[in-house]
Amino acid sequence: MPYSLIGHLHEREASRHVAEVRFVPHVASFFRGISMTVSVSLDRPVEAEDLWTLYDSAYAGEPLVRVIRDIPLVRDAVNLPHATIGGFSVDPEERRAVIVSTLDNLLKGAASQAVQNLNLASGLPETMGILA
Repeated sequence: MPYSLIGHLHEREASRHVAEVRFVPHVASFFRGISMTVSVSLDRPVEAEDLWTLYDSAYAGEPLVRVIRDIPLVRDAVNLPHATIGGFSVDPEERRAVIVSTLDNLLKGAASQAVQNLNLASGLPETMGILA
């Protein structure tokens, strides 16, 4: 079920820090997990493979973010403390990219994100208490 079709709080936050971003989060009748489809306006033509390379390079050192080529599925995020980004698609005529992200809303969306932020604020390794 899609929700917050327009003006989601995180949409405004991301647009302030990155570029104009539009997305609609989705939930379903499962206990944990969230999938989000993000649409981004491009200022120049970009190939999907180049976009994947850009994301893969940007998140290469991030232990709690996975970048994949395929569309990530919620079932693959359950019980994992990281976000997965993938499904890079580009419409060159409209200069628009679509990217999909999934996460376990009880871990990366809440508990492990809170622990990660506390670790960073305390000068500890960001994955302390999160990853074995």
